[in-house]
Amino acid sequence: MALLVGIGIAVGFGLGISAAVMTSKFLTTLLYGLQAKDPVTYVVAAIILADIGTLAGWIPARRASRIDPAVVLRQ
Repeated sequence: MALLVGIGIAVGFGLGISAAVMTSKFLTTLLYGLQAKDPVTYVVAAIILADIGTLAGWIPARRASRIDPAVVLRQ
């Protein structure tokens, strides 16, 4: 799961930066208090996405690990 999250962030990060650079003039009118080429914003966004992806995989896995395998096999 972590591998998929890492790949998604790497690809999204690369596409997002290239799209932001190409549309920087348009983005400056929409962003208040941020610049279109602000690297800190990109890093924080990647960290938030990684956390969300980790939680999205961890919560169902934790739930599934609490189930007795014998009960699941009987059903």
